[in-house]
Amino acid sequence: MPVPGYAHSGIEKLSESLTYMQGLVTCARLNDQAPHSASLSLAMAVEAMLGIEVPPRGSYQRVVISELSRLAGHLSWLSIQTETAGEDRVWRQAMQLRAAVLYTMDRLTGVGMGTGLLAIGGQAADFPADFKECGLALSSSVRVVVARLHGQLMGNRLWRDLVERVAELSAVEAADWGLTGPTLRACGTQSDLRKTEPYLAYGDLDFDVIVGSNGDALDRCRVRMEEMIQSASLIEQALRSMPAGPWRSEDPRVFPADNSAQVRERVEVMIRHMQLWTEGHGLRVPAGVEFYQATESPNGELGVFLCADGTDRPYRLHLRSPSLLNFQVAGGLIAGLPIEQARQALCSLNIVPSEMDR
Repeated sequence: MPVPGYAHSGIEKLSESLTYMQGLVTCARLNDQAPHSASLSLAMAVEAMLGIEVPPRGSYQRVVISELSRLAGHLSWLSIQTETAGEDRVWRQAMQLRAAVLYTMDRLTGVGMGTGLLAIGGQAADFPADFKECGLALSSSVRVVVARLHGQLMGNRLWRDLVERVAELSAVEAADWGLTGPTLRACGTQSDLRKTEPYLAYGDLDFDVIVGSNGDALDRCRVRMEEMIQSASLIEQALRSMPAGPWRSEDPRVFPADNSAQVRERVEVMIRHMQLWTEGHGLRVPAGVEFYQATESPNGELGVFLCADGTDRPYRLHLRSPSLLNFQVAGGLIAGLPIEQARQALCSLNIVPSEMDR
């Protein structure tokens, strides 16, 4: 589905359509499997340009949100991959587990696929008091269910015949095409921005970068399934070690009112609040400043390039969406394959159409 405000080329003058703050909601439409991933990249890019720091508690919360999004994206892929292969047993369990992930997200946003939680400077609200228990229960379920699904899928000889040594990519070929994420790691390349260029609280957490060896469809599937186990571990670590304190910046440019009650009770705060939202919060970056921020989304490197012109709206916004680059190799990978293997090879790339048609 096209994303309003973004050109097909991914770069456009936005001074008539988006403010820095409003862009978070629009960016979320980039990936319907994991809508928070693009919003996070944009928020971090704007925060870096404006010199806004997110408190430690907010960084840990963002790790939880990011890994929940990764789980939702990978489970969406798993359901498509197995449904296409006729593996109804795995497909049903994957959909049930994804529903549990969305229910957990619902505890934060009010809607399973909602995107109103992330804000520039932190989160719009703190985690609920009982969310830690809910998140830990989910991470435990993910470990058990994904391990079971991994055994069921990898032990299916008929399915392995469709993906093993099929649509192979070498590490050199993947790098030459600019591939990232599980597709690149399946070729044996240990490339993960959470490790190589740690952001948020990832540098304080322990996790493994899952890699393959053959770069075939089987390795791409195995990498994603094992990454779900790592995501469950990261959620558990972040929830257990999350520090106390504020969850968002105290910078008055982005969060001017101490609480919502002041907006309702004090007329001057109400006027200021309305003025900030209608005039783009007054956030202005000097003309000519450019910045690129990349994060490790479920499908690979998701980058945001911003160029300022001195107003409260970005002059240019360019999105590096991983599906757009990963799809480049699809034609060559499936050439000459039987239809059953070609379908599995395409599914193993996990191409999200909305990341390409924008």
